[in-house]
Amino acid sequence: MRSDRTRRPHRHLGMSATGLTPKLSLRLRIWKEAWRRLGARLGLPLFTWQLLESIRRPEWLYRSNGLLPRGKLYFREPQPVSEADIDLCERLIASYSAVQELSSEETGGMWSTIFASHQRQLAGALERRDATVLAEMLASMFRADFMFGIAPGSLVRESKSRLGARIWWLKGLEGLLSLAEALGVTGVDNPEQGTPGRAFIDVGIDGVVEKIETHLGISMNFPEVGAPYGILADEQLITLESPEQIYAAERLRQAMRLHLSPESWNHPRIVEIGAGYGGMAYWFLRMQKTVESYVIVDLPIMNVVQGYFLSRALGPDVVSFFGESPAQITIVPNSALASVAVPYDVLLNKDSMPEMPERAMLDYLVWARSGCDGLFFSYNQEAAAQFDGVSQSLVPEAVERVGGFARVRRDASWLRRGYVEEIYVRTRA
Repeated sequence: MRSDRTRRPHRHLGMSATGLTPKLSLRLRIWKEAWRRLGARLGLPLFTWQLLESIRRPEWLYRSNGLLPRGKLYFREPQPVSEADIDLCERLIASYSAVQELSSEETGGMWSTIFASHQRQLAGALERRDATVLAEMLASMFRADFMFGIAPGSLVRESKSRLGARIWWLKGLEGLLSLAEALGVTGVDNPEQGTPGRAFIDVGIDGVVEKIETHLGISMNFPEVGAPYGILADEQLITLESPEQIYAAERLRQAMRLHLSPESWNHPRIVEIGAGYGGMAYWFLRMQKTVESYVIVDLPIMNVVQGYFLSRALGPDVVSFFGESPAQITIVPNSALASVAVPYDVLLNKDSMPEMPERAMLDYLVWARSGCDGLFFSYNQEAAAQFDGVSQSLVPEAVERVGGFARVRRDASWLRRGYVEEIYVRTRA
């Protein structure tokens, strides 16, 4: 177990923070820059290259024999801004302003850098209290730079080249098929034998979507919010993030069914730490409408994005913001953690705890140790990558340090390479 000090890389024997000698580190940077420039000329900018590396089925790239469905991403146009949108944005501005008056706490770490480099324009509209400009920005949120780190956002421009378009399309197909395989509604591809993407050959994209929808009892069509894009199947839009969000929501439901009492399972009280734009919350609430309360705790700027998306997707009456009376979905800033009602049945974190400053992760877990009555569901990566010379923390290590939870399940994600889903149950020891 680590000490309480923040983990920092060793700096000895002339090595840099990466563990390489300065000369080797310089050569590595030169090679990376050369590959980046070559990739850009070939239609493979950095993010698209990362998409290519993340594909779990490399045989699709060289052994599909033209049998995989061909197509391109479909883009929905932004919806015109209405008076209801402006009213919603006025509520968001009032909540954001109240948070700023409550606390001027700095975020620190990776998300402080993302705020400075990608979210200043959004923050400017909030600080000027310009509801019309804010509504116009959020009407195209899924094409915006401020979505960096939670969705591809403006990086979708990399899909415009012929090669980029093919890679983005394959990534969308893979997510869809992986979800179908995880749910057991199609067989699992085997690279050692058989045909890649067999389910698409048998029933087509529309057929795979229909099988998923029948199993889950919901439509996969993404809500008409924020000018989204993705694969179009029988007039339904499936974004690149939707399959993974649906998968994580269904895995959480399975964990709750196994480890909570019938009453808590049927009417759960859920707290999600770091909810992205609210995608997993949206799909979970679509699949389980009997949720008693769903609280999202996040940075104030992210509360605005979540509040807009969930209010537009599920209705403004079921979503409340900081300073308002609680609704079924309550969105609060991390500085107001003490306002969250306890006890609750489920603590949830998807794809954010390792990117937090270590102290923030530990504080959340200490708070959960006394407030969570049921289980902690974690869906995160464990790369321990370095940022500003400090390694990202690992959820299992943090849970072990804090105590109060016992791990009962650990599985690799069916949807995303390098991601681990874990179930921890609350202990009384």
